[in-house]
Amino acid sequence: MAAKPYVLEACVESLPEAKKAEALGADRLELCGRLDLDGLTPSLDLIEDVLAEVTIPVKVMIRPRAGDFVYTGNEIKSMAGSMRRISKLGIQEFVLGPLTTGNKLDLDQISYLSGIVPGSSITIHKAIDLTPDPTGEVRSLTHIDNVRYVLSSGGRETALDGQATLREMIEAGRNKITIISAGRITRDNLQDVHAAIGGEEYHGKMIVGSLK
Repeated sequence: MAAKPYVLEACVESLPEAKKAEALGADRLELCGRLDLDGLTPSLDLIEDVLAEVTIPVKVMIRPRAGDFVYTGNEIKSMAGSMRRISKLGIQEFVLGPLTTGNKLDLDQISYLSGIVPGSSITIHKAIDLTPDPTGEVRSLTHIDNVRYVLSSGGRETALDGQATLREMIEAGRNKITIISAGRITRDNLQDVHAAIGGEEYHGKMIVGSLK
C-alpha cells in the first residue's frame, strides 16, 4: 500500500476517542482535557490510560486554564511542572502557546518551556492565529530549540479561508518547523484542503471521521 502524502493528527479528549482515532487511521494524537474549553492539560490518569491502549505517537496539551493565553509567572511555573510530571509517563511531545499582552507569541516563555524536558518536541498551538503576523511569528520560532511544529488555520476561521497564509507559513518554517494545518478539516474535505495548501500535516477533531 502506498504511503499517505501527509500526516493526520487527531484531537481527542478521552480513551474511547483515542482508540477510535487510531483505528480509523490517525497517525498521531493530540490529547487534551475539556475540548469544550478549546483544550486544557489532561489528567495524568487519562494520559496513562491512552498510552497503555494506543501505539501511535501522542502529544499532550499544556494549558492550565480556559480563557486567554497571557500567563502569569506562577502559571508558567505550573505549566513547567505539568511537563515534568507528564514526561515521567513517557511523553516527549507537548502543545502550548503563551502570548504577550500585545498578542504576540511570548518567545521568552516559549524558550523557557521548550527547555523544561530535554529532547522534547514542542508544538505551538492556534494561539498563533490571534497574532497580527502568524508568518512572522513562525520565522521568530525557528530560533528556539525544540519548537518543531506550529498548529494554525492561517489566522482565519478555517484552513481553507487561511490557505494563503498557511502556504506562507509553510515556506517560512521550511527545514525547521512543520506547519500543521487546522481549522474545520474533516475526512470529507481533507482532499480539497490538501489540494489548496499542499501541506505535510493536518489536524482536526474529525480528521479521520467522527469519534463519537
